[in-house]
Amino acid sequence: MAECARCGAFTDNGADGGYHYCDDCLADFATIEQSGVVVEQATEGGAYHLIVTDGDASLDGGQENSQVDALARGKYICDECGLDGVFKYAPTGSTWVLSEYLQAHPSIRQDVHERLRRVPDESPGLLDRIRSFL
Repeated sequence: MAECARCGAFTDNGADGGYHYCDDCLADFATIEQSGVVVEQATEGGAYHLIVTDGDASLDGGQENSQVDALARGKYICDECGLDGVFKYAPTGSTWVLSEYLQAHPSIRQDVHERLRRVPDESPGLLDRIRSFL
């Protein structure tokens, strides 16, 4: 009997990639995937896709070329829209709740926070720019 890679509970579930997950953790991942943010690598070594599955979210997903940029954008969307996110890591086949992944990997978390510090404040709208010009 294998242990769940996320919570350590024993599970009879088969491996997903190289990792076993219990029913509760699989349900958590599925809930987030249905109404949250999914960050995944299209193919190993390829670009990262961000998918926002919550219909009420004010921000859209997209594509990033680096893991840090993808995680930063995913975290930004989660924070701004009040959503949870999952990160599907292609090289190992693991799945993580985004906040747990960042907590477990301090150097990546630091790079993500550094990237988020460079996110510009909301730019002024067209009317604001016209007013400042006049």
